[in-house]
Amino acid sequence: MKRVNQGLAALTLVIGAGIGSAEAASLSTDVTVNIPTVLTLACFDEVHVDVSAENFTATVGRDDGEPLPSLVRTARGRDGRLIANGTRRVWNSSRYRFRRRVNLELHNVCAYHALGGVGGARVTVDALESRLDASGGSHIDVIRVRGRDFENAGAWRRNFRIPSTDLGNGDVRGIDVQLRLDLRNAKVAGRYSSPTDGTFVVTVTPNP
Repeated sequence: MKRVNQGLAALTLVIGAGIGSAEAASLSTDVTVNIPTVLTLACFDEVHVDVSAENFTATVGRDDGEPLPSLVRTARGRDGRLIANGTRRVWNSSRYRFRRRVNLELHNVCAYHALGGVGGARVTVDALESRLDASGGSHIDVIRVRGRDFENAGAWRRNFRIPSTDLGNGDVRGIDVQLRLDLRNAKVAGRYSSPTDGTFVVTVTPNP
């Protein structure tokens, strides 16, 4: 009987501990996020340019809008060329030839973004490939690659500086890239592309 009384007393104590109303407790917690000073860069991974026949002709035509000379009398072929009056070539290689070099401009192909106290930056554009290949050995030579700030435009340069005033307030700014192309060895129509991954590379370096 003694053992029964001890067990009952223990049970009473446990039940008694659960009786009564609990009050709510609250504490506030502060969260702090540290964002580093960063300069980020984003570029399109691939750019596909489709050129219409009209645009291509207007670009490479050295004498745009000027007609070829008219035939005065019956022309005859000589040495693979069409001859007028026996002396004047209708297609004169020195006057009526295509432009060999043209520029391809890619506007806003990259963009950069600064957070924090970046004291300006320098943008450098370098060619990774010297040519764009097509079938049958035909190719377009990449003579040079230049860049410029999209918002400020200005001259095309291999590298240019961005002042700290243009990097404030977390603004995103665009980068234009210009490729100087030599079409001398472009012998076929169709697709011309980099033989490896990457035609040019853009690097943005913050000033110390």
